[in-house]
Amino acid sequence: MIKTSQKNSIAEKFDSITILAEWKNKPGFESIKSLAKKHFSNFHRLKFVYVIPSKKIPEDLPRVADVYYLHTKDFGWQGKLKSNEAKSLFKENENSILLCSDASTNKYVKKIILQANNDLKIGFESESLPNFDLAFRMSQPKMEQLFEQTEKYLKQL
Repeated sequence: MIKTSQKNSIAEKFDSITILAEWKNKPGFESIKSLAKKHFSNFHRLKFVYVIPSKKIPEDLPRVADVYYLHTKDFGWQGKLKSNEAKSLFKENENSILLCSDASTNKYVKKIILQANNDLKIGFESESLPNFDLAFRMSQPKMEQLFEQTEKYLKQL
């Protein structure tokens, strides 16, 4: 349940935001990171979780604080996260947001969205993705528009 109050900033209403995406490449990583810092820098905690569509995590991935990687071996045969460490990424305290910055149909991204314990789940509106608490319909899903619309909406809360 989201607490309502007279707080003025997004960061006071929500403690953390988790950006979820499928790993594509390093330029994509840098793009998401810079957009998130531009639009959500006032959050107490900003973390990134990338799903790697392979059985092994490549060695050349950026090793940065608050950036986490999950690969197919982190999921059981029914799609549930196996390790407590992986589960803890989505078991937040109150007032947390999960922002799926991807319009992909990666089955592991879908499973995470369904299992996540965040107060507010935000993403693109799509028949191939689970329903979000807040979904933005865009003819050409663009991450920058998603982040802008999310920031605008959160300021209205």
